Amino acid sequence: SDQTFRLMDPDTRRMMGVRADITPQIARIATTRLAHAPRPLRLSYEGLCLRIQGGQTAPDRQIAQAGIELIGHDSPAADAEIVLVGVAALAAVGLTRISIDLTLPLLVPTLLEETGITGEARARLARALDRKDAAAVAERGGSLAGTLTDLLLAAGPAEGALAALDAAALTPGARAHAERLAATVAAIRARAPGLKLTIDPVEFRGLRYHTGVCMTFYAPDRRLELGRGGRYICGEAEPATGLTLYPEAILLAAPKGHAKPRVFIPEGTDPAAAAQLRGEGWATVGALEAVSDPQAAARVNRSRFMTNVAVIGAQWGDEGKGKIVDWLASRADIVVRFQGGHNAGHTLVVGNQTYKLSLLPSGLVRGKLGIIGNGLVVDPEALLAEIARVRAQGLNVSPETLRLADNAILILPLHAAIDRAREAARGERKIGTTGRGIGPAYEDKVARRAIRVADLAEPETLSDKLDELLLHHNTLLAGLGAPIFEKQALLDLLLGLAPQILPYAEPVWERLDEARRAGKRILFEGAQAVMLDVDHGTYPYVTSSNTVAATAASGAGIGPSSIGFVLGIAKAYCTRVGSGPFPSELMDETGKLLGERGFEFGTVTGRPRRCGWFDATLVRQAAMVGGIQGLALTKLDVLDGLPELKVCVGYDIDGEMFRRLPAAPGAQAKARPIYETFEGWSGSTRGARSWAELPAQAIKYVRRIEELVETPVTLLSTSPERDDTIMVRDPFDG
Repeated sequence: SDQTFRLMDPDTRRMMGVRADITPQIARIATTRLAHAPRPLRLSYEGLCLRIQGGQTAPDRQIAQAGIELIGHDSPAADAEIVLVGVAALAAVGLTRISIDLTLPLLVPTLLEETGITGEARARLARALDRKDAAAVAERGGSLAGTLTDLLLAAGPAEGALAALDAAALTPGARAHAERLAATVAAIRARAPGLKLTIDPVEFRGLRYHTGVCMTFYAPDRRLELGRGGRYICGEAEPATGLTLYPEAILLAAPKGHAKPRVFIPEGTDPAAAAQLRGEGWATVGALEAVSDPQAAARVNRSRFMTNVAVIGAQWGDEGKGKIVDWLASRADIVVRFQGGHNAGHTLVVGNQTYKLSLLPSGLVRGKLGIIGNGLVVDPEALLAEIARVRAQGLNVSPETLRLADNAILILPLHAAIDRAREAARGERKIGTTGRGIGPAYEDKVARRAIRVADLAEPETLSDKLDELLLHHNTLLAGLGAPIFEKQALLDLLLGLAPQILPYAEPVWERLDEARRAGKRILFEGAQAVMLDVDHGTYPYVTSSNTVAATAASGAGIGPSSIGFVLGIAKAYCTRVGSGPFPSELMDETGKLLGERGFEFGTVTGRPRRCGWFDATLVRQAAMVGGIQGLALTKLDVLDGLPELKVCVGYDIDGEMFRRLPAAPGAQAKARPIYETFEGWSGSTRGARSWAELPAQAIKYVRRIEELVETPVTLLSTSPERDDTIMVRDPFDG
């Protein structure tokens, strides 16, 4: 169509795009400027949308969109036409393996209304349907229990779902919606008989103005949502159907080497990447002109095409962050470690290689630039040993691929010695430290006597600092009955390490600022987890650094507004290494079984992990203090075959229920879990890459976790393999 809707900046005459919810604006144009145009009216649009969330005075990022609208045609043929135009557009860029999920947002509300189910009963039933909870639907559905349960279980291929709808005892209004859906499928099949169509008969979530069939386009091979749309009323009473496609997702999903004559490359795309795309045959359609006015540029380009992502643990560590970071790193430009030391480890399985990393950023495995930020404490000998080990496995680690903050703190042999000596002196009250010197090194940092990476270039500075360090630490070691250290031996060690370490060193904050200005995607990789945070964790059984997402800013040397989307990682059950409170811990055969199935042994220490049921109260608390916006739920497959599952929903402390873990150690020790019990599933979730492959009870379990922790599940991991992941929402999409 030559009718393209654009939103212009009146000051710069720059096309700013359209907002994410474009339908009301399309309706405004159709009922005013185009009110007398012949019907049916076919419109298209493309551009960058500016996303402004509640309370913001400026956009926080741009979203590329392209869409089509068909206005003034009320028939299944209109819905089918929109679907088929979308299919043709995707085929033009080589995307022929797609699936389309069809839903009827008004079927369930109509059925409930015409049956007389209202008020709280309706709300409770709607929540059960939303969670795909067949047991709760059967319990709360009343006269509709059988019908709704059958429809709930019929979700899947279109023909099977339509047969279930045809056999169901529907009210007249609901029957009309079902017949419209059947007619739409028939119209689509007439022109595209091989198209993969699925239907969820009881899915009722949609935009408030949707009045009929809705469609969502997916690339199943990449687990990406490519676009969505549906039927609505344009203006006062004019029927319409629309579809919005997401060019950024299409760019990711489209096969390489395919001829791409008219594909949108949005402004904000990395220049080198855009040049490569053009070289492969892509064309820039509707790209925006540069803005010369700095104030206008700051107003419009508040952020870039994709956001950054920070990954943190939402329990006590060992949640499977390595796999998730590795999965995300393939699409990042830079991966940054920002806290901790070599007391935390990530295990990455890539093909037939297994990489065990403690200090190195996981992105190195994917050939991405890795940065060790100033928030870490770095054992130089451990770092060099780890570099040598992964080089022997074939990884390219050099000063070109790895940078080290010149203001990062160094761990010396005396730190590990004092760590072990103090832990031994604690006896039964030991914290469970790894004994690698992390805590003492952080102590020296805040006491302003630590040696930093940059000091390796100044022998006189090293000598002076060693005098102060030995005065402090040798006194402690002698008091604990441990051997003391000689200055010359430490000085010789550091001077010998200097030429090996300094080539990696630089002020990394400058590099990160350049990357931010260039619109590069940065992945911040956390270690340990929120409940090991030195402030917010189960103190004193915690690590020695702050592990919440806010630390990514200070620990990398970048502004807090650049952290981006915060993804929290949590297992579908719970584990902990070392001492400290663990309310949902299982000391029985089930706990042993979880440990065996999940291979629960520490990457760094090899110690067996304590295992227990998922603690929703703990993860909810972690999400709130850690700034978590979405969860990646890992190891769901470990729960396969268990007849019964439990989730901790609160604590009983001296007869009082708590929905938080108190800060006081005595109260933590008294906490007894309050459980909610679930029916397990007999089918396998291992290797699942879509919701359709999961047992209904597994979906119910995940949905209930979302409710209890008040945070959506963004990613679902079903095995250690990198691609066995269900993406609900792309974290890089903000």
